[in-house]
Amino acid sequence: MGERNYARFYTLLRRMPGADKETLVEQYTNGRTVHLHETTGEEYRVMCDEMEREAGHDERMEARKKALKKKRSMCLHLMQQLGVNTADWTRVDDFCRNPRVSGKRFAQLGTEELDALQVKLRMIKRHGGLKKSAAGHENYAQQETNATTYLIVNMDNLCQS
Repeated sequence: MGERNYARFYTLLRRMPGADKETLVEQYTNGRTVHLHETTGEEYRVMCDEMEREAGHDERMEARKKALKKKRSMCLHLMQQLGVNTADWTRVDDFCRNPRVSGKRFAQLGTEELDALQVKLRMIKRHGGLKKSAAGHENYAQQETNATTYLIVNMDNLCQS
């Protein structure tokens, strides 16, 4: 058996007042041992999963996911009001990657970063929205992202020394 990090177990054990290590290990190994290092990988995983459920870890994670989803939804709604095509994830990511917006892909933004993005989007909206470029195009978030660029090289003087 390889090295195992028992931090997960001891962190959960601290969150469960009145529980002791030996009793838990004995219960999840069906009385085979009271030593944590003698548990199988499957016994350890099942025991920690149950301890997380018992300690309320699942509910906290679910609440975090729900809060993150709500913040993402609000940011996408604000982007949509500014004219960003939120049905196209490439455009959403291009918009968010701008260093003046967030500098990261939308999916990589955490809750604090989504809060900051929300403030920026509201400021942009309050100050008149996204500006059109000098060429008369829609904002850069609406432009086609798969444009082709051509480079013309003069080959006349290439062979002369």
